Amino acid sequence: MFEGSPVYSQPQPYTMLDAAKGLMNRFNSFEDTSYLQDMRAMLNSVEETDNAEIVEGNIKLTVSISGSNAEFLWQYTENGVDFSPKSVSLIYENGVLKELTDGYFLFTIETTQVAIATTEEAIAIARNAVEDFTWTADGVVVSDFTILTEPVLATFHPTLRTSGLSLVPYWEVRFYLDKVYAGGVNRIDVGVWADTGEVRRILTKSG
Repeated sequence: MFEGSPVYSQPQPYTMLDAAKGLMNRFNSFEDTSYLQDMRAMLNSVEETDNAEIVEGNIKLTVSISGSNAEFLWQYTENGVDFSPKSVSLIYENGVLKELTDGYFLFTIETTQVAIATTEEAIAIARNAVEDFTWTADGVVVSDFTILTEPVLATFHPTLRTSGLSLVPYWEVRFYLDKVYAGGVNRIDVGVWADTGEVRRILTKSG
């Protein structure tokens, strides 16, 4: 195993912004797609050391820079909905690229409609859904359980409704229980479609 700093074949940029611009130039020359060209151009509106959020057309760029650590995230956005899986992300740690992901080309958008727009609405639907919920573990049917009022986590994260690759606005709500129940269950996750308000699934969680 080798230790120490990376050795590069070319001179390296001085700032994280320069690094991102250079990488996107090379990435675009390899992929040659219009969305990469648009994403690279958006970096020209970013100051070298500032965090930023820029929206141009259907692309939102979020930049977080702290010294030699940085994240550049381009997401597809439409009608105020950010479709995070349809994105390109660059993550740098100590000036070195740690992660590059591109799901932008992979996903399409099924709908941008959001009927359940707030965490309060999503939590209310999820809480109502678990009132009659039961599960079986080790031969024991659990129907009498207590959900804590706090904390409750509600995360907006568009996901797939069918086996295809079309994204739909979606909430994932997590409730914590007052103790550990049969099967080691101590929390319950409820998925709610944000476009219809329908409950997708209820899952027990442990650990």
